[in-house]
Amino acid sequence: MAARYTMSIASHTPKVFRPLHALGVLFATSLGGILLGSLISRHLAQYFFGIQSHAWQRLLEASSLPFLAVEQNALLFMLGIQTLTAFLLPAYLTHRYVVRRSAAHYFMPIDRPISTIGLTFGLGLCAIALNSWLIEWNANWYAPTFIKGFDEWNRTQDIRIQNLTYGLIRTNQTSRLFLNLLIFAVLPAIAEECFFRGLLQRVIQSILGHPHLAILISALLFSLMHLQYYSLIPRLMLGILFGYLFFLSGNLSIPILAHFFNNTYAVFSIHFAQDTPITHTPKALPWYALTIAFIVALWLAKRFIILHPIPAK
Repeated sequence: MAARYTMSIASHTPKVFRPLHALGVLFATSLGGILLGSLISRHLAQYFFGIQSHAWQRLLEASSLPFLAVEQNALLFMLGIQTLTAFLLPAYLTHRYVVRRSAAHYFMPIDRPISTIGLTFGLGLCAIALNSWLIEWNANWYAPTFIKGFDEWNRTQDIRIQNLTYGLIRTNQTSRLFLNLLIFAVLPAIAEECFFRGLLQRVIQSILGHPHLAILISALLFSLMHLQYYSLIPRLMLGILFGYLFFLSGNLSIPILAHFFNNTYAVFSIHFAQDTPITHTPKALPWYALTIAFIVALWLAKRFIILHPIPAK
């Protein structure tokens, strides 16, 4: 596996590849995509759903829940457009015009794909269990007094995003549940993994020459991108898991599956908890359940590494 990985990467490496240039293009197109996506989505939402420009601030602040059906549709439409323009489009443009590598660079053949997918879902399930403790711990952080203003802004931002997410996902309609899965699970899994693992992680690895540091940095940026300080550590751990799944397997579809599984679990958890207060912070699993999840995660990780050895430099 390691030899095949190294040979394939070498065979698809262009004669001239400037990783710093690729990194700059990736970030520049992402920033442009955020601005472009915001502009396009608002104009299209006004055209298709009749949402006027003065109403956007109220909707994005989630100050008047529950949303009307037309407001939910407009916000979901906007989120979908912005996910594509902020992450998938920059990843495609950077890959197409700067990196210029074949699709095989991101989708290496997988030995025993059924076992790999099974291990991936098992690791994802263990990550969800272990993250229940990290979520509760991180949510109870208190910043030092000298950055009290920053801490208050972060808590307000976190509550706003939580209210917005719950306001969009909570619904009794099955059809809207599938739409939520598309916007909150399918699109983010594909777009964010193409951006953070497919491009960013490998470009940073090319710059630093250190895959483990590249995984950590890309995972940190992945977590920071969500703008939720009080769930920074759980997302960082997920980003590290996704990074190693890609690094070891050489196939971007593996972290995409793990990301999709995690987000799908989150969507179903909110959808089927209609009576739970929005401000509710999930409690960690009991210590014995966390211990079992940790032991099982170690065993699954060992099996994954045996199946997909660490690639040779």
